[in-house]
Amino acid sequence: MRRFKSSVEAASETIREVFSRGLIAFDATVQGKPVTVEEYQMKELLGYTFTLTPQAHNDKEEMLNWMRQRLSKPHICKEYGEEWFQSMINAEPTKEFEAHMRYYPEYWSKFSGVGWSYSYAGRLNPNLKEGLSLLKTNPYRRGVLLQIYYPSDLHQLQFNRRIPCSVEYHPLIRRGVHGDVLFLIYHSRSMDLVNWFSLDLYRAMRLQEYIAEQLSVGVADLVTYVDSLHAYKVDVPDQLKW
Repeated sequence: MRRFKSSVEAASETIREVFSRGLIAFDATVQGKPVTVEEYQMKELLGYTFTLTPQAHNDKEEMLNWMRQRLSKPHICKEYGEEWFQSMINAEPTKEFEAHMRYYPEYWSKFSGVGWSYSYAGRLNPNLKEGLSLLKTNPYRRGVLLQIYYPSDLHQLQFNRRIPCSVEYHPLIRRGVHGDVLFLIYHSRSMDLVNWFSLDLYRAMRLQEYIAEQLSVGVADLVTYVDSLHAYKVDVPDQLKW
């Protein structure tokens, strides 16, 4: 597993890995909507994982800027990532939806359909409050999983409804040299490299910082595991097309 001290380096290496080692694949639906193979053929890596050290938090904003320029995607910016994160921890789904439509309307107008089937704000916040309470009583427990993907989402697939790409965040507190530190394991079942990888990573780092602050502990490694990391042909800049 690669361990990066820079989130910019992690993003750069991940792009290289997907386009150099990724296999060509196709899924006939994206966000529950039928798509064509001409546009949505993808380069895909399965079971992709890496670790960010605490130092990688220092250039997370630079990582967003680098990805925005490298992939020509204006929506990749700190403002979008921060509004999404704040709506998550404050249980404000309306603000989450508003941010989606403000920063990337062409995407969400296409894939949100007639309504929003879920929100990260609605899924994370109740678990987050209870999880923080449990970690305050026993910091070293392993059972606090902050679930985004619910068992009922499996049933939603029968109706081609949107389901969360993120599965869970798993906070783990351990003793470090200078006191307790928070590790965070982030599991995603599906991650769009071009559109969402950098924003997902930014939110995970911000969540780790938030939990550590609430529990008065330091920040340790962020371990990211992605079942399907992919780039759709329609989104890829010309210099990266296959």
